[in-house]
Amino acid sequence: MITTNKLFYRRFISYWKFQYNVWRTVIDWMVAIYIVIPFIAFGVYQYLLWWRNPPAVLGLIPSSLIMAIFYCIAWSGNIRIFIQQADQLFLLQQQSWIRKIIKLSITYSLIWHLFMIGFQFLLIGPFLVICFNFTAILVLKLFFISYLLGVCLQLIKQLVGLRIRGYKRSVFFIALFICAGLVYINNALYVINNLILFLSIFLLLLLFLGLLVRIRINIKGSFVNDVERENAQLLKYSIFLFKLSGVNIEKKKIRRKRPLLFYNSNRIFKKRSTINVLVELCIKTVLRNSKYLLNYVQFMILSTLFVGSFPFWWRLVLWVIFSAIFVRFVSIYWQAVMASEFVSLFQWKVEDRIFAARKALFLMTIPGFLLMSFVLGFQSFSWVGALMALLLGGTSIYYITVIFSYFV
Repeated sequence: MITTNKLFYRRFISYWKFQYNVWRTVIDWMVAIYIVIPFIAFGVYQYLLWWRNPPAVLGLIPSSLIMAIFYCIAWSGNIRIFIQQADQLFLLQQQSWIRKIIKLSITYSLIWHLFMIGFQFLLIGPFLVICFNFTAILVLKLFFISYLLGVCLQLIKQLVGLRIRGYKRSVFFIALFICAGLVYINNALYVINNLILFLSIFLLLLLFLGLLVRIRINIKGSFVNDVERENAQLLKYSIFLFKLSGVNIEKKKIRRKRPLLFYNSNRIFKKRSTINVLVELCIKTVLRNSKYLLNYVQFMILSTLFVGSFPFWWRLVLWVIFSAIFVRFVSIYWQAVMASEFVSLFQWKVEDRIFAARKALFLMTIPGFLLMSFVLGFQSFSWVGALMALLLGGTSIYYITVIFSYFV
């Protein structure tokens, strides 16, 4: 007789059999013997070697960057719900079965994330003891705080994703990532060094986790979203392997009735010229593409957090390097527009392409890089540093775009 427990275990085993078969198509016995096993052996050897003589460069890494790494570990992951499309024929009418499967799925997800985060802490944690004078107790406290925060954030992301779609969900996730990250990075060390505060935060996160789990179990109308998310999780590694082999699988696009920006197609430049037309086409293409905008914002935020986590002189050097990296990143958008089928129909003069690329790269790079420069300048020297960073940032971007315009 079939029961909910048997049904869940059957789906659990089926999922891991499918993943095993996916990876087995890539990693056969020859690949395992000549590549995978030597790579693992070298990694274990290097890890043990670092235990004896840790690299001196680890001592130069600021603690805020270490906290940022642990925060990214806590943020990653997903709460699984083992629901399938065929369940709407029978199982959807049996709410007690659905609730039991959701409970078992969440329990599995919590245990899985405990194992994964614990494994990553096991790899990175000892270096905290060696290079940053952490005690084993402090590492353990940091692990518990990171784990509870991570699973709470994953449940929040799933609950919000069930109610909000499109760009609003992306904006919420970005805001949540930044706000939670700033709180974690700036306060994690203080919390684990204060026993009373640690116990208070631990209990609050534990109670909050219980509340979120209860809300997720009792939520209604999530069947379609759960099935869509499970299908994505099932095929995640398959798509990854396809991309490695050069096969591009496009995601289903959500079509809007009109673009978010420039939906009336008004002109950006009053003067009509070949250069302005190309620049306008590139800018509108980027602003009307939610994926491009999301990548732009993510790159700007991560670059700012990364550079800002270093001491002043390192920050200055990295800021100069990232000015070129930022332009190179934006040049990918320009190349994508120029390689499109419509633009390729026309024969553009070399001079027009160069000047258009220069203008487009400058206009698209300057907002993000100036915001990044303002934050870093303010972090270093308050308002005076912020204004100087704006001036130097705009100047450096101009000259870098002049150089890059000859190569894109």
